[in-house]
Amino acid sequence: MDRITQLPESIVHHILSYLYPKELLRMSLLSNTWFNLTASFPILDFNIDNFTNASRQSFFKYIEYATSRFCLHNVSAHRLKIITTLQEPAELDILNTCVESLLKKGVTELEISIARNFNNLFGTVQKYRLPDVLLSLSMLKSLSIDRCHLPSSFMLDALKLKSLIVLELKFVRIDDEVIKYITTSCPLLQVLEFKSCRGFKTFCVIGHQNLQKVIMAWNKELERIHIEAPNLSYLWVAESDERRTTHILNLASCKKLTTVTYSGDVLPNSNSNSGFLSNFPFVETLMLDTKCNNLKLSSHSLRTLVFLSDYSLEDIEFRTPNLATIDSSIYHFTMHPSVVNDSTHLKASMHCYPFNYIDATWFQKLRQFLYKKNGLQVFNLNIDTAHCQKFGELEKLKAIELPPYELEHVQLELDPHGESLANKAFVDAVLWCCRPRSLILKSSSPLTDFEEQSDIVKFTYEKLLEQEDRGRTKIQFVPPFSNCKAQKVFSRFCHLNVTAQRFDLLTTIEESAELDIVNSCVELVLKEGVREFVIYIENSLQPPLPKYYRLPNALFSLSMLRYLTIYGCELPSSLMTDVVQFKSLTYLTLQNVPIDDELVIKHITTSSPKLQIFQVQNLGLKRFCVFGHQNLQTVWISYNTPLERIDIDAPNLTTLSVIHTDGRFAPQMNLVSCKKLTSVFYIGGSLTNSNGCTNFLSSFPFIEDLILCMYNKFNSILSSHSLRTLVLQSNCDLDEVEFNAPNLVSFIYACGFSTRWRKDFTESEELKLIKLPPYELEHVELQLDTREEPSAHVSFLDAVIWCCRPRSLTLRSSFPFIDFEDVVKFTYEKLVEQEDEGDTKIQIVLPSSSEAQNRLKDFKSLPMAISREEYTISFIKDEVVQDRGSTIMEQSKV
Repeated sequence: MDRITQLPESIVHHILSYLYPKELLRMSLLSNTWFNLTASFPILDFNIDNFTNASRQSFFKYIEYATSRFCLHNVSAHRLKIITTLQEPAELDILNTCVESLLKKGVTELEISIARNFNNLFGTVQKYRLPDVLLSLSMLKSLSIDRCHLPSSFMLDALKLKSLIVLELKFVRIDDEVIKYITTSCPLLQVLEFKSCRGFKTFCVIGHQNLQKVIMAWNKELERIHIEAPNLSYLWVAESDERRTTHILNLASCKKLTTVTYSGDVLPNSNSNSGFLSNFPFVETLMLDTKCNNLKLSSHSLRTLVFLSDYSLEDIEFRTPNLATIDSSIYHFTMHPSVVNDSTHLKASMHCYPFNYIDATWFQKLRQFLYKKNGLQVFNLNIDTAHCQKFGELEKLKAIELPPYELEHVQLELDPHGESLANKAFVDAVLWCCRPRSLILKSSSPLTDFEEQSDIVKFTYEKLLEQEDRGRTKIQFVPPFSNCKAQKVFSRFCHLNVTAQRFDLLTTIEESAELDIVNSCVELVLKEGVREFVIYIENSLQPPLPKYYRLPNALFSLSMLRYLTIYGCELPSSLMTDVVQFKSLTYLTLQNVPIDDELVIKHITTSSPKLQIFQVQNLGLKRFCVFGHQNLQTVWISYNTPLERIDIDAPNLTTLSVIHTDGRFAPQMNLVSCKKLTSVFYIGGSLTNSNGCTNFLSSFPFIEDLILCMYNKFNSILSSHSLRTLVLQSNCDLDEVEFNAPNLVSFIYACGFSTRWRKDFTESEELKLIKLPPYELEHVELQLDTREEPSAHVSFLDAVIWCCRPRSLTLRSSFPFIDFEDVVKFTYEKLVEQEDEGDTKIQIVLPSSSEAQNRLKDFKSLPMAISREEYTISFIKDEVVQDRGSTIMEQSKV
C-alpha cells in the first residue's frame, strides 16, 4: 500500500525536494498519482552536472519533458534552476522555449547560468539572452544570472520586480544607468551582488531604504563606489588581480555599515595606508586580504579584525581601543570578556590557533606582540605539535633577557597524538612568553588516562613554580572530575594540594571490596577539597554489611563546597556533634537519605548561610522546618510517607514545590512570612489538611502563580487577591471548583479535553433545550484531534458554540486543514447563526498554503485573509455599523 501519496501534496513535494532529477523521473513512472505529483512539483532543477552519465541530448529532452508536464498544471514554480552549457543552436532553441514558458507561469526564485561550450566559443551558438517576460515577474524574490544577456527591452519596458529581494549578476555586461534603473525599480531589494561584471565604472545607489548587503567582486572597470543606504550593514569589495589602482569609496553616511570585507593589493581612498578606516566610521568587523606594508588601523568602533592572507602582525600599528578579535592564517586571536578565578571583573582574552608550521621564532614574535597589544589579560593557545619545528632552539630564546608578559590566565590545548617531549617543549615555550596567574591544560583525550600525559602535568606544575618565589606562592591543582577508577591518578598528586572542581560518583555496591574502594576514593577527594560533589549509590549489600553507604566526616569541613547532591547514602556520623562548615554551599539535594529527626534539616540549613536551592525527596520526616534563612530562594519537597507540617521562614523564598504520592491530606503549611513566595507547585491528594482548613491559599498570602495537580476531587476554596495565574490538572468537574481571585489573568484547565474521550457529544441536542444565552467571549481557540472523524469534530464544535458566543474563533490542528472542509464550513455556519446576518460579516483567515486555499474554494466569495500559520483557520466577526448612510466595517481585534 502506497501511504506516501495519501499525505497532503505539500508534504509530498517537500519529500521530493530531497531527490535528484533522475530519481524524480523514475518516481513519475510508478503510477498516475506519482506522475501528477512529480509533474506539479514546484522546484525545477536542470543542472547538466547531474547528468554526467547521460548524453547532452538526453538532458535537453528532459528539460522539454519536465517543462511540458509542469505547464499543464495551474501552478507557478517556486524555484527554477538552470545550469548548463550551449553547444548546438538546437539546444539554444529548446532553452529559449522552455524558459519563456516557465516564466509565464510565474517563478519565485530564479537561478540561471548558461555558458557556451569551450569548444564552441567562436562557433555559431550565440550567448543566451533572457526573455522579456522576466521583467514582469512581480512575484520574483530571488534572481541570479550568470553569463547571460539581460532582456533586450530591459531599459525600454517598465521593470515590475516589486518583490525582488536578492539580485546576483555574474559575468553580465551592464552600465551605470542599468545599476541606477535596477535599484530604483526594486524597492524591496536587500542583497545586491555583482561579480566579474564589465561595462560600468561607477556603482551608485542613493536613498535605497532596504538595501542591507552589497558585494562588488572582481569587476575590472569599477573605479568608484558611492552608496547612501541607511540600512546597509555589510560590504564586500574585491579587486581584480589585474588592478593596481585604488577605488574611491563614499559610504560615510551608512551608519549601520558594521561589517566590511576588502580584498586588494592597494587600499582605497589613500596614497598611504593610514586612512583606510576613515571610509567606514562605524565599522565593527573588518576582513582584509591585502599585501600592503606598514598598515595603520585607527578606529574606536572596530572590534573584530580578520586577515584573509598571511600578514605579520608586528607590522601593524593599532589604534583600536575596543578591538576584541584578531584572526589570520598565522595567528587566530579572539579577545572576549571572560571570568577567571571567579573574578567579577571582565577580562580581555585572546585565543590563538596557528595553522602553519611554527618554531622558536614564532614564539619570539608572539612575545613581541603581547607587549605591543596592551590590555590583554587572558590567553588561549591551540597548537598541533605535529606543526611545531625546532623547539630545540628554545635555549637560544632564553638567552633574551626579557621578563615574561604578565597574564591573568592561560589555557593550552594539548595534542593528544603528540609525543611527550613535543608537548613539554610547547609548554616551555609558552611559559617563556608569559607568566600566568592561572593555567589550564585541555586535551581531546581524558587527562586521567595518564602515563605520558601525567609527565606533562608534572612538568607544567614545576615550570610554574620556577616562575614564582616558592616560599611565597602556593599552586593549587584542580584535576578533572572522576570516579573511583581514578584513585591511582589522584594519589599521584596529593602532594600538589589537589582540589577537584567536580566529583561525580554514580555506582552500585554489591561486594564489600567495592565498598572499601568507594570509601578510600571518597575520603581521599574530600580531604583534598572539592567544589561540586555528586554521589549516587544503589546499595545491594546483604547483612551484616550496612544498608546504606555512610559518607566520611570530612564532608562537613568542605568550606569551598558549592554544589552537593546525595542519593542513597547516610550522612556522616558526626553530623550533630561537629561543626558543619558549608560556608559556600548554594545548592543541596538530599534524596533517599535516611533522616528521622527534623533537627537535622535545621542544623544543615543554619550551617549553610548561602544556600539558595534546597531539594529533599523521601527522607522519612514528619516535619520540614527552616527558620530565618536569608538566601533561600527555592524549596522542592517530595515524599511518599506522611509529611504532617512544613514551616519555612525565609524572606527571599520565591518558589515552593510540594509533591506527595500517598494520596493523603496536604500537610499543614506555615509560610505567611515569606513575602516573596509567588510561585507554588502542588501535586497530591486532598487540599484540605488534617485540621480541616478549606482555603488552601491562606498559607500563601502573596502567591501569583499556582499549579495544582490533583489525584482526586477538588475540595478546597481558592481565595486570593494576588493570584494571577492558575493551572489546574484534575479529574474534577469545573462546577466543583470554587475560587475568589479578582485579579486572575490566566486560568488553564488541563483535564484531557480530547474528542476521543467525549462520548456524549451526540446528546448536544438535549443541551439546546436549556434556554440560556451563550456566554460572551472575545476569543475562543480550539485544538482539533486529527485522529477523529469530522463528525466528532462537528459535535464538539456544536457543543462549544452552545456554551459561548465568541467575537473570534480559531481552529488549530497538528496537520493541514485540507481534510477538514466540512468542519470549517460547519463552524462558519454556526457562527453566522449566532448573529444577525444583516449586521454581521465573518472574515475567514485561511492557512498560507495554496493547496488549502484551493480545497476551501467554496469560501472564495467571503471576506478573506491569508494567515502566516499553516495549521490554523480563524473566523473574525465584523460588525457592520450604519453611519450617515454609509457602511463602515468595524473589525474586532483580538
